[in-house]
Amino acid sequence: MAWAATRKKGSYFKAQFRRLAGRKGKPRAILAVAHMLAMIIYHLLSNPTLEYSDLREDYLDKREPNKRKTNSSSACTNSATR
Repeated sequence: MAWAATRKKGSYFKAQFRRLAGRKGKPRAILAVAHMLAMIIYHLLSNPTLEYSDLREDYLDKREPNKRKTNSSSACTNSATR
């Protein structure tokens, strides 16, 4: 189920999988997405009044717009000083 969630276009799980797979590898990223899904399912089942709405693929980019730019520019600066 986690693998299918990471394959859906435009989903938050796909974006999260791509972020984690680059750092931790695909097997751990799948496990992390499965854990996220399990937690969401648990909360939805334990509280029937809750509704799930996907955050969409660009949620993390909108939340931290300068993070990618800052990290990449500092990496260039650090490699130039070495």
